[in-house]
Amino acid sequence: PKFVEEEWTTIVGKIVGGAVGGWKSILYTNYAIINRGEAFNQLLTAPLDDGLTRTWALYWTATRPNNGTGTLSTTTADPGSSTSSGSPITTGDECKLPLGSPCTSLTSPGDAAAGLGMYYDSRCAQGGVGCNHIKENCRLCAKNPALINNPFLQCPACV
Repeated sequence: PKFVEEEWTTIVGKIVGGAVGGWKSILYTNYAIINRGEAFNQLLTAPLDDGLTRTWALYWTATRPNNGTGTLSTTTADPGSSTSSGSPITTGDECKLPLGSPCTSLTSPGDAAAGLGMYYDSRCAQGGVGCNHIKENCRLCAKNPALINNPFLQCPACV
């Protein structure tokens, strides 16, 4: 992360706007190491390198840890829903998983330490960032949006 930050600050951040073709996607997948929110936003529409798929680039970006450097954007849309970042639409059943243990109990220690939680979201049937993590319709979410926001939705209060 330190090298990527130095590289971005001194060189890449100044030239990425003029990058042509697939180079922009390569530069932003690297940038995700220090600022996954902005990288994710850029990779939603950036031209892709011939050997790269948008699915892989977005997955890579969404799964980079929040290491406290870079600025997380607040405008990333969740492709699996019609809402933008912020509190998810809640129904009261977010912490219950039908026919089994709740998604909240399945959050790994590593995800919890990174500021992530998990809740039941039936909208995951259509896919989306953080969806179907561990079990069907369990969605990863950000417990504290000020620390870890995008590309994850904010967790409901019960998480």
